[in-house]
Amino acid sequence: MKIAVTGASGHVGNNLCRKLSSLGHNLKGLKHHSADSLKNVEMQLIEGDVLIPNSLNNLVKDAEVVFHLAAKIDLLGNKKSMFTTIVEGTKNIIEACIRNNVRRLIHFSTIHAIDHSNNTSPLDENRPLISKSRIMYETSKAKAEKLIQDIPTEILETIVLNPTAIMGPNDFAPSMSGQLIRQLRSNSIPAIIPGGYNWVDVRDVVNAACNATLKGVPGKRYILSGKWHSLKEISLMVEELTGNNTPKLEMPMFIAWLGLPFIQAMSWFKKEQPLYTKDSLMVVAGSSRNIDNSKAKKHLDFKPRPLKDTIRDTIQWFDQYKK
Repeated sequence: MKIAVTGASGHVGNNLCRKLSSLGHNLKGLKHHSADSLKNVEMQLIEGDVLIPNSLNNLVKDAEVVFHLAAKIDLLGNKKSMFTTIVEGTKNIIEACIRNNVRRLIHFSTIHAIDHSNNTSPLDENRPLISKSRIMYETSKAKAEKLIQDIPTEILETIVLNPTAIMGPNDFAPSMSGQLIRQLRSNSIPAIIPGGYNWVDVRDVVNAACNATLKGVPGKRYILSGKWHSLKEISLMVEELTGNNTPKLEMPMFIAWLGLPFIQAMSWFKKEQPLYTKDSLMVVAGSSRNIDNSKAKKHLDFKPRPLKDTIRDTIQWFDQYKK
């Protein structure tokens, strides 16, 4: 098929492009900044920006399926810019797809867009979108997903994917999950914090996304989740896999909150995204441990692997990438 991808150079995007290319699809990707992560991928790169509507026509022209992954995650910088990129960018790609008669749009949302206030029942696709959140990323992704939901399927077939925290190889930036693994391995985090998250392998997410091109039901959303693990469990997995000492001290959450100004100041000085922010602390402390991915398993042949396998392969990839 002829397929176009926004956010092609990101962690999920470059893994998706590798998979689609290996399957023999005719592939185009939107290039906004650097595309170093796509150097060895057979595809056409199109210069453009999701915030410049006219620049999207060359990307989606003649495409049968479009994957929309372009987003902005900025935990310290301009939250308004993040909101604009996610919401307006989604609006622009929708209009470009309709304008160019694209058959199917597969939108990457997040588990954070779904209401997770009720922890007594499984979090599944029947939950509504969040109505409000103190976390701008969650608000932005919910509003973007609402734009997708409002499209009649007779005008454009839409499918929404809601992954949990993604981890895995080909993490060039790296992502926050990749940073976590690297800092645990080097024992450069003074302490870990209570709580955890539901983690899923990027390759399993990508396999489900590829299956969504033909198997996904138009107008539906699919949760792509793995298994919940605490940060302490992840630290112990990294230690077991590498033989390196990893952080053992679990910092009380109130101390983490008190230390946020210092952590953010150090990150600003180093010009890097911090692992611990106001948003990340709220997410780790309140993440759901009961997430239902049965619908994706049934419709998209979704098969999440054990997290330990993901961590092992991620560490191996980082080792090879440095060489």
